[in-house]
Amino acid sequence: MSQSLASEHYNPREQTPERISRNIFTKKTPQLMIDLNRENMSSHLPKRREVWKFKFSESIENPAKKFRIPTNFTKTIRKFDLDIDCFELGITDQEIISFCQDLKKCVLLRNIKLRFSGNQGITDLGLKILGRTLQKLKALERVNLEFSSADLITTQGLNFIGKSLRRISSLKSLSISFPGCDQIGSKENENIAFHKYFESMASLKHLNLSFYACRQINDAKLKGIAQTLELLTFVKHLNLEFTSGPITDDGLSLLSESLSKLSSLEGIALRFCWLEGITDTGLLNLTKDLPKLPSLKNISIHLFSFDHLTNTGLLNMSENLKYCPSLQTLIFNLAGYEKLNDEGILAFAQSLKAFQSLQNLTLNFERSHEISEKGLEDFYQALGNLDLLRSLTLEFPLNLGITDASLGKLGEGLKNMKALEKLALHLEENGQITDRGLENLYESLRKLACCPSLRNLELNISDYQQVTPKGLETLEKLKDELKFLQSFKIINSSQ
Repeated sequence: MSQSLASEHYNPREQTPERISRNIFTKKTPQLMIDLNRENMSSHLPKRREVWKFKFSESIENPAKKFRIPTNFTKTIRKFDLDIDCFELGITDQEIISFCQDLKKCVLLRNIKLRFSGNQGITDLGLKILGRTLQKLKALERVNLEFSSADLITTQGLNFIGKSLRRISSLKSLSISFPGCDQIGSKENENIAFHKYFESMASLKHLNLSFYACRQINDAKLKGIAQTLELLTFVKHLNLEFTSGPITDDGLSLLSESLSKLSSLEGIALRFCWLEGITDTGLLNLTKDLPKLPSLKNISIHLFSFDHLTNTGLLNMSENLKYCPSLQTLIFNLAGYEKLNDEGILAFAQSLKAFQSLQNLTLNFERSHEISEKGLEDFYQALGNLDLLRSLTLEFPLNLGITDASLGKLGEGLKNMKALEKLALHLEENGQITDRGLENLYESLRKLACCPSLRNLELNISDYQQVTPKGLETLEKLKDELKFLQSFKIINSSQ
């Protein structure tokens, strides 16, 4: 018997079909695993289930027949999570139609997540049928839709979804993602504005729009997306993602101007990757209007694989964001920001002192190879001046500046952060670290005894190939040294 579906509570690689069949059909199991190839499946299902989560991972015969929701579930299910490989199963619009015949019966459904990967057979028609089905589910509060590598889905399909979802008055959270869908925005004068239909959805507070690897999104298309966003003044949390397209600094300026119109916005996450048209000036443009948002508390900016950006880009963002009056949480994920150096991170850390309300800070400098031991030492000292900070996460994987010696400098700088409650250090994949480095880290972090508010400490030292159990035992002694800790966690997948 093959296993076609997987629950988050079970690893199919670790369990045999026999063990799975004994475990899944119990009242205590909060998530349900089902083998769709099993004969007479309905006779083995529990009578009532409010949560249904599964994943199609293998080919099944006659997908149109098997790709259905058991009748036992339709009247009680409240949360539905589907992850399906369309390429392996040959899923087309016809299977979507069959699936929707069952889905429309789930009248109590509040939360739905549908992820269709390897999508070669679903077209705009399939989206239209799905949208019309979802609009009939009046209890829906959260919708998450992802169609990846869908060569047959166009901007018209997005419009079908937008027109249907606007009829769900109870919708609070919406995520729409079309990674790798190159037909979206492919026509020269085509405006991507499907979210204009959300203007009347006053209950919508969380919105995520991802155009990952949608290579047709240029400045003109981004302008249409941005100007339509201006209509959604009731949204409080917004996530936007753009990668691989010909977007330039001018496009980011247009986006920033539109974002400044979202007067209710409390949190924003912006993700950009592989955009060669973006320069340091673009980062200045991106953040220039965010201080106009009076309620903005959380800002997350992710810049992946920008090997042409310099210190100036990071400092441009910092110079703008320090004027955000309500900013409490700042996340900078700069993985692959390879030209960032000692001078840049020091100036950035010093600039954070001007952030009057900042309480939570996360920084990722993965693969910033120009940062040295001395640069990190000065950086830690500058961070120590943020005496109002309550949570700090530092991520330095694959960073040449992380050495046995530099690990001994952490605590000296951070010990002055008297309000610090949570500290997470992600120092993984730095293979040159030895037991001596962990001894230095131990001696350094002992100094955090000067931080009486510290309750949570997490250390990720995975893939330290030269570290032995003796070195790990040294770190474990921190539990005795920092007696005020409530949670202490060491992550080490290399052992």
